[in-house]
Amino acid sequence: PRGDAVPPVPPGDWSRDAVINWLKGTRNDLQAPAVRLEPAIGVALDAMAAQAGVGFVRMSGSGATVIGLFETFERARAAADRLRNGDIEGWAMATNLGAGSAVS
Repeated sequence: PRGDAVPPVPPGDWSRDAVINWLKGTRNDLQAPAVRLEPAIGVALDAMAAQAGVGFVRMSGSGATVIGLFETFERARAAADRLRNGDIEGWAMATNLGAGSAVS
């Protein structure tokens, strides 16, 4: 954590809504500087945020990945399809967290 910032306690309930609410109380201190240095990250964040059914969007780590958490797997899959066929460079994959397998 940065300075006096204390991250929120993880939820006891790991449902989608509880995790999204918890994540909204956290931050990635590297996101703003990474976007300034590499504007394509901001483009990817905006593209993910524009997808139907997305509940949370963030850059992962130092910028190698942009993640989106969705209402349903079907919405995640549709978003991945749109992102793969859109104007941004990169790749997109939908997966169920904890399902043990990734599905593109």
